[in-house]
Amino acid sequence: MDKKDLFEPYKGEEEFIFVSYHHGDSEKVYDIINALHHKGYRIWHDRDIPMSNEWSNELVERIENSSIVLCFLSSAYYESDCMDELRFAMNEGRPIIPIMLEDEQMPSKINLFLTRIKKIYLSRFNSVKEFVDQLSEGATKYLDPCRKANTDQTTQE
Repeated sequence: MDKKDLFEPYKGEEEFIFVSYHHGDSEKVYDIINALHHKGYRIWHDRDIPMSNEWSNELVERIENSSIVLCFLSSAYYESDCMDELRFAMNEGRPIIPIMLEDEQMPSKINLFLTRIKKIYLSRFNSVKEFVDQLSEGATKYLDPCRKANTDQTTQE
């Protein structure tokens, strides 16, 4: 999926999901968050933030106001400023769902950081649809408040 085909980030006062990812992983991440969006979830992603001083202020504000953070973890993520988003979200007490985009072992210092949080391995699912269905069924406590009422609940493959 191309960035231009991605839905608009959520801008409102209702509960929403914050998406943290490395832009090098965009193709995988966009497919997943687009499927979640089609299931009716309000999702914020950083598609339209200009790279400036305002960028970090926007990220802080969105993490502070989010209900839950989906972190799409990869080797590129671990070596980037994206880790600041994860640390900040944890410090703010946001529920976090770490989604492992690679089967590689995560660095020990990151594993220690996330030791008490169950990680979801994307490779254990046969399709984006299967992953999104399982995620939305397994994390209803955290995700349901971020879902629009009376929405089309179909997903894309």
